[in-house]
Amino acid sequence: MRMPVVLGRYTHLRMPAGQVYGLDFLRFFAALIVMVYHLGFLCWASPHNFFHTDIRIFTPLHGLAPVIDTGWVGVQIFFVISGFVIAYTSHGASPLQFFSRRILRLGPALWICASLTAPMLLLAGEGSVSVLGKYAASMLVLPSVQKMASSYWTLPIETVFYGLIFLLLCYDRFRNIEAASLVLGAVSTVVWAVYWLRYVLPLGAAGRLAAMLGDQGWGQLLLAQHGIFFAVGLIIWLVSRYGWTRRRLVSLSVFVAAGVLQIIAETGKSSAWTGVAENSLVPVAVWLAAIAAIPASIAFNEGLGSWLGPGRRLARMSGLATYPLYLIHEPIGGFVLTRLIYAGCPAMLALICASLVCVAVATLIAVWLEPVVQGWTRQVLAATDRRLPIAFDRYRDPTAVVPVAAE
Repeated sequence: MRMPVVLGRYTHLRMPAGQVYGLDFLRFFAALIVMVYHLGFLCWASPHNFFHTDIRIFTPLHGLAPVIDTGWVGVQIFFVISGFVIAYTSHGASPLQFFSRRILRLGPALWICASLTAPMLLLAGEGSVSVLGKYAASMLVLPSVQKMASSYWTLPIETVFYGLIFLLLCYDRFRNIEAASLVLGAVSTVVWAVYWLRYVLPLGAAGRLAAMLGDQGWGQLLLAQHGIFFAVGLIIWLVSRYGWTRRRLVSLSVFVAAGVLQIIAETGKSSAWTGVAENSLVPVAVWLAAIAAIPASIAFNEGLGSWLGPGRRLARMSGLATYPLYLIHEPIGGFVLTRLIYAGCPAMLALICASLVCVAVATLIAVWLEPVVQGWTRQVLAATDRRLPIAFDRYRDPTAVVPVAAE
């Protein structure tokens, strides 16, 4: 097991050279709780029943609500992991390398899952024109329009975050990633602080602006709502690679506190939306535990790998299947769930079977289909790169790495 090494007065964790097993399991856990939240709770609690069926068939699942009704917090976990992983994989990369990696990671699975989802929606009784519109919106990652599944709403937000990192790389400013994370987190922190203070202080226009940023979709695209989560991930990466500084300690503490405020607000909005009272302590505790699991995964990665043995392949598979599972669980799982219940299967058993089918399909996509489409996409990207003008040569050079902060 690798132990922390000391740099001056500060301690940091030695980053593993390869796979981080705990991070793969954490991703999969986040996808699982989102899946069970959709299939076991929103199927009957959502006022816009996305299964297009009589919600009374889901009555036996009502008892699961206190356990799974806050599974939406898996998204906040994903955003933190995204901040960490993007910093990890972008460090020292060229802008074009970063762009290609993001396309290869997100594009093929999205295209496959959207294409598999379309016939599921048609079989569920949705009109072909509606399905075609959702398919186009999903393939193009358009914001503020309906897509193949409700979980797709996070993709435009992730794309905006990737765009910010891409701009840093284009202007050779990745060395300023810490400053960027502080600005991103500080803006989001101010929004959520004012969002809550408006209830006790006469903040006027500032309070109304914070309410709009915190509640409306365009606030999501500006990263005003979720910027704190990406910032937490970025700072965890900085600490893991370069160690603690007072600034990192303070900023991480403040951003985590702001993340708690966002989750409490999200709990209230979710309760109002579904009409089911939710306890904010559950998602807050799950999210905080997930944050702690990221540095723990780094610190104990070697020991965990030795303990897993052949199970390391399972960790890798779970990490690869996470993204397809996130995209396909609602339409495919919903289709299987409703058909099993109508066929007389007990609701709880139907939920388990539908979840297992989703995991199996996601694994098949990750192992068999996605690598094929990635290969085709890689060829297209390589051919496009060869045809770019000389002016793009500057975007092929690796960018400056982050200097170790001195305090």
